[in-house]
Amino acid sequence: MKRFKSVIIILLLSTFLLGCAQEKEGTMEKAGKKIDQKIEKVQASAKELKEEVKDEIDDHTDDEG
Repeated sequence: MKRFKSVIIILLLSTFLLGCAQEKEGTMEKAGKKIDQKIEKVQASAKELKEEVKDEIDDHTDDEG
């Protein structure tokens, strides 16, 4: 009985380790990465646009002063 428990524990641990060692990305992981990349692009564009608008506002307020 003791040997049987040891074998079961070893099988469970090896199954767990094999499951953790998979390097393949699933469909949802790939989609999540694409979404993250798009969000980063949008954030960069928004930051750039914000700077451009700020510069334009600064240029126009300097002309009035």
